[in-house]
Amino acid sequence: MSSSLHSKKHVDITDLGPAHWLLGLEIKHNRDAKTIALSQTAYINSILRRFNLQDIKPVSTPMEVNMQLHSSQVPQTAEETAEMRNALLWNTVKHVFRYLNGTKSLWLTYGGVENGFLKGCGDADGSMQEDRHAISGNAFLIDGGAVSWFSKRQEIVSLSTTESEYVAATHAAKEALWLRQLISQLFEPIAGPTTIFSDNQSAIALTKDH
Repeated sequence: MSSSLHSKKHVDITDLGPAHWLLGLEIKHNRDAKTIALSQTAYINSILRRFNLQDIKPVSTPMEVNMQLHSSQVPQTAEETAEMRNALLWNTVKHVFRYLNGTKSLWLTYGGVENGFLKGCGDADGSMQEDRHAISGNAFLIDGGAVSWFSKRQEIVSLSTTESEYVAATHAAKEALWLRQLISQLFEPIAGPTTIFSDNQSAIALTKDH
């Protein structure tokens, strides 16, 4: 309210109250539960209708589970490249539509959790790729809602699962430092450490001071 009153001194504005829609996002506030939730159900339904895919079979992941890409699949000619690109693009887009149809009723909710301001997790894939480079993945939550995530190929060839998990945890720690710095510039600095979760006991042991 104070920021709104301050702005009115300099520009003409109209206070429409709490936002309910913004850039295709539906916004719900629950003051009792101290949460704010975001949804794109309406937008997803509109694009499914646009491409007549309302009844497409839903899936729970945006990418096919256990997909493995190999060098033998690389096209050898320009014609093969064009044909494969078109086929793969349509199959990928169709799978994304199936994922959207299966998750359109989910809401991204922030708040309502205890001691959950900034938490993260780091992980590495269980099966190495063809070139033996593992894949790191991490995600960070603020008050229970995702704010940062990525999946990337590790630059080094790990000699063990412990090493690949430790590298993934390192990537997560670097992201945590960046997020803490960003938050400190926007809000009050975070007091205390940021928890990063890992599912590998050996990697966790390596992170501890000895």
